[in-house]
Amino acid sequence: MPYPKQIITMAQNFIDESEENVELQESRFYMLWNSILNLHFPLTLGYGIAPQTSITGTGTKQDFFVIVEIIGELVDLVVVVELNSSSDETKAQMDTLQAELVEFIKERFSQTQCPTIYGIGCVGLSWTALKVDKDSNQPVVIVPRRTLVTSNESFSHLKAVADEVYGMTRVWS
Repeated sequence: MPYPKQIITMAQNFIDESEENVELQESRFYMLWNSILNLHFPLTLGYGIAPQTSITGTGTKQDFFVIVEIIGELVDLVVVVELNSSSDETKAQMDTLQAELVEFIKERFSQTQCPTIYGIGCVGLSWTALKVDKDSNQPVVIVPRRTLVTSNESFSHLKAVADEVYGMTRVWS
């Protein structure tokens, strides 16, 4: 199942406006990713999605979403999505993003009962997915870098990640 036309339109708007207006670019970028994440991690399956901002030790601002599983009064972190709206996507940017994502995930295990936290790293419309198990603390890339998040192939890969998260949360919740 491909993405709905509204998501494809948002991605095209992001591409069209990426060089013209950086503020509008970020707005379109976050709206796109929020829509994609809500499609794959819907509230009807017990997930909540919240935008977050963090300042690193070096003073760099990081924007991300957290996806939590809501079980009655309990909320457990299951996925962290780090965003970089840059339209200048490079392998080096993706490598840096993955390293930051892994560090962020490792710091969050104390905030969840979940044995594994998944991470999705996004640079522009490129993305990758990984997971970190609490016991090993080592990242495992489950989706290597993909260059267009709205492609049918990316839809299938992100759906597989969501299905894996859903399967995991049903086992331990």
